[in-house]
Amino acid sequence: LPPEDEPPAPTGLGTLTGVFFPCLQNIFGVILFLRQPWITGQAGVLLTLLIVASCCCTTLMTALSMSAIATNGKVQSGGTYYMISRTLGPEFGGAVGLSFYLGTTIAASMYILGAEETLRLGLGLDLTQIVGGLQMQLVGGVITVMLTGVVYAGVVLVAMIGPWFLVAVIIGILFSW
Repeated sequence: LPPEDEPPAPTGLGTLTGVFFPCLQNIFGVILFLRQPWITGQAGVLLTLLIVASCCCTTLMTALSMSAIATNGKVQSGGTYYMISRTLGPEFGGAVGLSFYLGTTIAASMYILGAEETLRLGLGLDLTQIVGGLQMQLVGGVITVMLTGVVYAGVVLVAMIGPWFLVAVIIGILFSW
């Protein structure tokens, strides 16, 4: 093959480390274990089950749509945004891409605040006498800097560290029962 027709080198992210572990980490995340009791207390058991069922239906329809789009052609770099913008056109793809970006950004801040709350409650971390009312901002800022360093190191490092975070979450779930 000529050099311009050579396929790109694989990144090493397979189905397990590139798809399965990140999905499990999202499922076993802040929403399920920190916010689910609060939602149940506010909405009641039946309405909470309805909320969870509607979220599962939405996720199923999204996964079926994405798999239908992905099987129609080669998915290049850009992942979800690439598939949406190439299938639906640049105008609609841009709007969906912006929504996707905002959702991911808000989810990241929610996960950082969830990690701060878990550290504060689980470890008994109390810095209020040192930093006053800025404890959440200080711990959240430290977590953000640490995550920025991991992301800056690259996707392969994130994929290598991800399963260990998943193991820590599963151990935490088992010990919380």
